[in-house]
Amino acid sequence: QDKDFIKNTIAFNAQWREWLSNALTALGLKVYPSVANFILIEFPESGAHTSSGANDYLMERSIIPREVANYGLPRCLRITIGTEEENSAVLSALTDFMRR
Repeated sequence: QDKDFIKNTIAFNAQWREWLSNALTALGLKVYPSVANFILIEFPESGAHTSSGANDYLMERSIIPREVANYGLPRCLRITIGTEEENSAVLSALTDFMRR
């Protein structure tokens, strides 16, 4: 019933979802359009930058993505929109991962 909280949460998620989506797209990753509190990122099928490699890389840095291969999306990871600090950490880690 806290309509202000809901309104602020929706606005926060929209702002950071767009920011993170744009930044990851600039890294060469495909980010699917979303209106939820998460984004779906597609990685290359093979090579050094696969979704499983990204998952391992993020997990080593205490960032917990969601693998979605069981949903028929073997090249994708789902990332929940978090705080500014968490979103920045995801971007930093994936930037490092994609540059290796």
